[in-house]
Amino acid sequence: HAIESELNNLTGFGLLDMTTDLEPEKQLKQVTGTLIGFEVNDSSFQDPSSQCIEIKGYEIHCGISRAHSELTPLISLDIDSSKERNDGFINQDNNVLGTYLHGLFDQPEACNQLLKWAGLHSDAAADLNLIREQQLDRLADCLHKNLNDSLWSALGINTDTDTNAKKDKPS
Repeated sequence: HAIESELNNLTGFGLLDMTTDLEPEKQLKQVTGTLIGFEVNDSSFQDPSSQCIEIKGYEIHCGISRAHSELTPLISLDIDSSKERNDGFINQDNNVLGTYLHGLFDQPEACNQLLKWAGLHSDAAADLNLIREQQLDRLADCLHKNLNDSLWSALGINTDTDTNAKKDKPS
């Protein structure tokens, strides 16, 4: 379909026994689902499929991938209230996984489980959503501190921090 290249065929790394057929239209959509199918080589670890670890993210791809051997599905995606479909695969040796899903590590619970699967045994996964909000707050504070009032006024933003206090005080 020559969407991103003129190549008709390309051999990948061979880490997963699968092929991907390119389609004419790029898929871009928000999705939700559940982590399934992988196991952690640690006897103290509980099977994540029994914990129903919810995930969300987005797909962006031009292909449909098909397994040619027994690959374990990684994620069960919610299509609508009556349908699901699997996304991603894990190889038979349980040491390689792949998915179309972006944002998979943004939920702390999913991030923890995937990092445990990969061999990191810590319960301290970063909460990327919290970190993002903190960084945006830092940026807003820096802008508020360093940009002058005339620029804020030109943007239509009131910087009078006493406005609310003045409203609440009787005159």
